[in-house]
Amino acid sequence: MAAVERGGELVIDRGEGVYVWDEAGRRYLDATAGLWYCNVGYGREEIAAAAHVQLRRLSAYSTFGDLSNRPAIELCDRVSALAPVFPQIDEIFTIFPYCLSIMQGTTAWMQCRVPLR
Repeated sequence: MAAVERGGELVIDRGEGVYVWDEAGRRYLDATAGLWYCNVGYGREEIAAAAHVQLRRLSAYSTFGDLSNRPAIELCDRVSALAPVFPQIDEIFTIFPYCLSIMQGTTAWMQCRVPLR
């Protein structure tokens, strides 16, 4: 943060893997993963390709109330399978995605296991 104190601003220009570069070309280890949302690293071609396909089909849509979309449903099913609560009560809980938009980031992209009652 000394660079911020000296120059008043640290402007990140690009990322690759676990590193980011500022506009002056200096490389930094992104130890916070873009403040906890980019733990898969930067510049992942397979993620960019998947995002490109989905963005051309449906960039985002609300999952509020009775609305949903296939990618949100599939993601919730995957998260539910990875993080079961307790088998005997699992059927009364659900995954409730409230922000799955690529454009909105993932700082608060879902609440897991919200009771249906």
